[in-house]
This record gives sequence, C-alpha cells and structure tokens, in this order.
Amino acid sequence: MAQAPSRKQWRKAARLLYQRRVRIRSFGRDTCAAEVRGDSGVYEVTLERGEWRCTCKLKEFRPSWLCSHCAAVKLAYNTIREA
Repeated sequence: MAQAPSRKQWRKAARLLYQRRVRIRSFGRDTCAAEVRGDSGVYEVTLERGEWRCTCKLKEFRPSWLCSHCAAVKLAYNTIREA
C-alpha cells in the first residue's frame, strides 16, 4: 500500500485540479483512468484493484509513495463518487 501524500503533495494536487490539468478519461465503481498535465510532463494515472498508479518517475525513487498526480486524480475520483 502506498504511503499517503505529504501536505506539499496535496497542495500540488489541489493546484493541478484548480488549473484544470486533470482529465478523467474513464470512471467506474472501482476503476479510474486519467491524464494529468504535471509541471514536467503529461502522466497517465490509473486505479485498478484498489491501487493507484502513475507513469511519473517518483516510483523509481520512492516505490511506496503516492505522487501528487495520483492525489489529484484521487481527489477528483472521490468527489465524483460522492456526487
């Protein structure tokens, strides 16, 4: 299981959402696929079998961490699910 994002990562996630840099491509009960325009590139974020994944490089250096791109999509996903 991934370590929760830091406060700095949550702030960046909120900024990405505010700037409309998150595009949800598909959404299901337990799945999600999105594209995030990050500060250094465009990343694919998915939720499958309860695990968030991102194509950014963070996993290479911190495999147990959840990146800000995943956090942004997770915020959007939770908001949509609650609606």
